Amino acid sequence: MPDTRVMTPVFITIYDLSSCWNTLAHPCGLALYRTGIQIEGIEYTYDSTPADALDEGTSTNEVPTLRTEALRLLAEAHATGVSWHIPAHEQATAALREKKLLGHTALAAAAAHDALQRLSPAWLAVDYHAFELNCHHWCEAAALELGVPCPSWIHGFVRVLRFCTDSRRPSRKPAAQDTDLEPLCRREAMSELSEL
Repeated sequence: MPDTRVMTPVFITIYDLSSCWNTLAHPCGLALYRTGIQIEGIEYTYDSTPADALDEGTSTNEVPTLRTEALRLLAEAHATGVSWHIPAHEQATAALREKKLLGHTALAAAAAHDALQRLSPAWLAVDYHAFELNCHHWCEAAALELGVPCPSWIHGFVRVLRFCTDSRRPSRKPAAQDTDLEPLCRREAMSELSEL
């Protein structure tokens, strides 16, 4: 009897951050990569740039008010760093090293997309760190969510750099100048949300 389970292919897209360096370093496992997860022509990536920008509807000639600035800061602090888009190599914006099949998820394609989009709010742009929480960590979490394996070698040279620099996860504690705006940001945001 044929297998009737849904089997949606899940790919990892691996881009060279430095083609010259990676030509030599890839065989040794010391290459620098940028990675994403691809399902049915949509690529999911994570970085320090917020996926959504808050549009205040102000023109470039207007001076931002404390309220609009506070709302912008709040939005940035809670904006996901995960975006989904046409794969970068199909847009010719990145040099693809490899597109590798990780396996097949038991989820239908629409359910797989929903699962990754539900996972994305936990991956804030402000939490991105080149060594401690980067696109490779996102790919591992996404693959786990979809029930497919993710290769550990994608971390490559980042592991060596982390060891050599003795990197420590930066504190999320706001700077003193940010602390004064924090209650205002929350009040304004809650007020804005209640008006919707």
